[in-house]
Amino acid sequence: FDYGWAPSYAYRFPMRQGIGYGGMSFLIDPDEAAVYVDGQFIGIARDFNGQPVPLAAGMHRIGLQAEGRDPVMFDVSVRPGQVIPYRGSLTWYR
Repeated sequence: FDYGWAPSYAYRFPMRQGIGYGGMSFLIDPDEAAVYVDGQFIGIARDFNGQPVPLAAGMHRIGLQAEGRDPVMFDVSVRPGQVIPYRGSLTWYR
């Protein structure tokens, strides 16, 4: 899957020939939320500027964390060529 651009975090996702890729985009409040894919820190939400993060096709565990907010974790199934948007707000600790 060719995104037509080279994001600054692309080095964290070595693309391998013969593997289908899709992606996930993140628009999160707060935009300083840390984003994890399969337990690996990939960056701060605002760094992606709404652009998709390339992910190999298959199941992935997504984690979102921000200071003073409840963390969010969920599983997502990515198909080749599919970009899944995630928009949401992390809730304040109670």
